[in-house]
Amino acid sequence: MPLTDLIPIIIALALLTAVAVAVLTFARAPIPKAVPVAVIRAIIQLGIIALVLRGVITNIWWVCVALVVMFTVAASTSTKRLGFTWRKLFLVASAMIVGVLVALGIVFLTGAIEFSPRYILALGGIVIGNSMSIATLAGRRLFSDVNQRWDEVEGW
Repeated sequence: MPLTDLIPIIIALALLTAVAVAVLTFARAPIPKAVPVAVIRAIIQLGIIALVLRGVITNIWWVCVALVVMFTVAASTSTKRLGFTWRKLFLVASAMIVGVLVALGIVFLTGAIEFSPRYILALGGIVIGNSMSIATLAGRRLFSDVNQRWDEVEGW
């Protein structure tokens, strides 16, 4: 990619960062200066990931390895957010894998999206990331409801 192709991307990132800092400053957020640092960190991280994925995306076995790593990180992250126990990890991972396999199975088996390494990796990453968010939110709600019910029972 020629350097001139990067100019619009650099301008867009600079403008979006400036807008975010301006909005946070206007809202009197405690650390609006953290935005540029986060943007730089994201550029570095995503650049490294892009280089790795460039090699991974051509081989279905490497795609599978990448998805297993993504899933493992997502399930453990969600479980940590809920208060890690091995039992919770099993429950979270079980719920997540069912959701991921059903969603990906439907999309690929119906032919809605081409079954190829690049789409498997892209869609798999998206679905795994969303399943992590859903598992965390659902788990928090479940534990909140269970604790509330328990408090009601104890109060009798």
